[in-house]
Amino acid sequence: MDKLKRNSSQGDRIMRTVLGAVFLLIGLSTRLTPGWSTLFLILAAYSFITAALAYDPFYALFNVSTNPKEVGENRQVE
Repeated sequence: MDKLKRNSSQGDRIMRTVLGAVFLLIGLSTRLTPGWSTLFLILAAYSFITAALAYDPFYALFNVSTNPKEVGENRQVE
């Protein structure tokens, strides 16, 4: 398996970490139904994992990168 190419910038990773913390706090709230809690905990996990790996599979799917080192490689000039 090939190594994952980083497609998230440092700022993107920081934003995902903060957003993941917010989702985690909301998900652990006792005022939510179990369905909503589960949704927010899944969103928190996704945010933390993509921040840690600096890789977002949805960015890769749509050939998007916020990583300054990768931006030039992903754009094609016609």
